Amino acid sequence: MDSTCLLYIADFSSQDELVMFVNEKFEGNLINETLYLKNHNIEIDFDENEDFDLRKSSNQYDGFLYFPYKLWINFNDSFTTENFIQFVNVFLKYFDNSKKKVVAACDYEEKLIHNGDIRPNSL
Repeated sequence: MDSTCLLYIADFSSQDELVMFVNEKFEGNLINETLYLKNHNIEIDFDENEDFDLRKSSNQYDGFLYFPYKLWINFNDSFTTENFIQFVNVFLKYFDNSKKKVVAACDYEEKLIHNGDIRPNSL
């Protein structure tokens, strides 16, 4: 199983706002564009999506591919599949509770809440 989960994210005005939002919940050390989480051996990388397209992002089926931001969650090799799923679900619930759009693309997305698809404004 791949030890990375890619999240496509919308509803933030800037990448800095997204980084602050994530850091409020998970409290890590930010170095360049990577957040290193304390006590977790997890790295979170933030990227602007080069394919961002506001018009295409509203498509119900594959519009998430055009969301403005990508977030990569990289897990240490010591994590089990259940650890992956548990952590990503906590992450997704945090976005869901804040009414932010996020879609996970990873090997185990069918085991995530809402199959890893949280788009409250389009449901």
